[in-house]
Amino acid sequence: ERRLLKPLADLEAADIDALIAGRVPEGQRLEYKRQLNLEMAKDKHEAAKDVSGFANATGGVVIYGIEEKTEEDGTVVPIKLCPLTDGSARTRLEDVLDSTVFPHLNMDTRMLELDGGYVLLVRAFQRTGPLHMVEGFGDGRHYLRVGHKTRRMSQHEIEREYAALARREERIDQLVDPSS
Repeated sequence: ERRLLKPLADLEAADIDALIAGRVPEGQRLEYKRQLNLEMAKDKHEAAKDVSGFANATGGVVIYGIEEKTEEDGTVVPIKLCPLTDGSARTRLEDVLDSTVFPHLNMDTRMLELDGGYVLLVRAFQRTGPLHMVEGFGDGRHYLRVGHKTRRMSQHEIEREYAALARREERIDQLVDPSS
């Protein structure tokens, strides 16, 4: 969906309504969440996995405050707004992510006001350096967004990504100092 390519600051309520009306499915760069509960460790952990999984893939947006439904074919589509009302949710989510995902995420958040509350938009930008790891909650794992799901990365995938990062750094070093 092209509207998700806009900066979060440029998104409007009409864009969110269009996602729902068009039943734009979750996918590689989009996830819907009905609520944002940050009371329990398992819920905080889920948020850290989701956002870091996007950053370790191609980046993406999580929209909190939209109820979703899984269709018979497994496609997950939005069905209605469920506006959030807790005004501290954004700051609490940012605190959770900043204290549990390392290296720190390159992300943007926005509370988009709607009738009855707001939706919370979280954009995780694709990483440019090392993989993001969820270090909080006794986890110590890397996650990856694949299709419409976030899953744990395999050891092989982790090794491949770090080898690719080392090759990129080597090329940069050669460009900066051709004699090396």
